[in-house]
Amino acid sequence: MTSPSPAEDQTNPRHHHSLVYRSRITILLSVAGLVASLLSTSPVGAAALVVSMILMIAAALWCILTMVALKRIRAGWIGYVVLSLVLLADLYFAANAGVNLALWGVTSEYRECVENSLTISSGDGCRQSLYDSMMSKIHW
Repeated sequence: MTSPSPAEDQTNPRHHHSLVYRSRITILLSVAGLVASLLSTSPVGAAALVVSMILMIAAALWCILTMVALKRIRAGWIGYVVLSLVLLADLYFAANAGVNLALWGVTSEYRECVENSLTISSGDGCRQSLYDSMMSKIHW
């Protein structure tokens, strides 16, 4: 039995650059999705949530493809840990955007109510109305 030559043992630099590129794309999609999620408080709120959800799902899929590429070149464990955390964050924020989008009508009514409330008791009424609306939406 012979041991592999040093040239065969090293990873191909082209694979390394490809992984760096894939990782950067994953992080770029994740950050863009997070920014779109933060824009949901602006006047383009519902559209920003849709864009955020799409970007986060794309980032999650790209992250999975990057993890498969890591497996092919037998990379170290730290890459898997970092990408797993990014994947979990992407899935969490995509689900969060989806829930916010599903409850958009209820929360927009609450925001309008709070903006127009002048007293503490009217603010409490807004919260109670939000709770009742959410429960009716959840229980169908």
